[in-house]
Amino acid sequence: MALRLGSGAECFRCGEEQDLSPEVIAKLAAELPLEAALRVEPAEYERRLAVCGACEDLRAKILCARCGCFVQFRARIQGAYCPHPGGDLWARPAVSEPETGSLNR
Repeated sequence: MALRLGSGAECFRCGEEQDLSPEVIAKLAAELPLEAALRVEPAEYERRLAVCGACEDLRAKILCARCGCFVQFRARIQGAYCPHPGGDLWARPAVSEPETGSLNR
């Protein structure tokens, strides 16, 4: 089954059309009602998204092929980790400054 996301994409569970564009997912993730103690700082959130954006397992700019999560949600949560089989990519120190807006897949 091909991954078809975006405006008017059909949900594979309920069959209804949903707008699952990266912009909509980012907006919903920003509105996620988390207590401050459970949220990462904005700079850490952006760093995590940059790591995901450079990962070969990112699908349609929003989904992790390893665990199936929406990366914009997972990256916001304190204590969450990257499920990459080579180890938690978020825990590794950055080698160089990440590109901004790197969720381009």
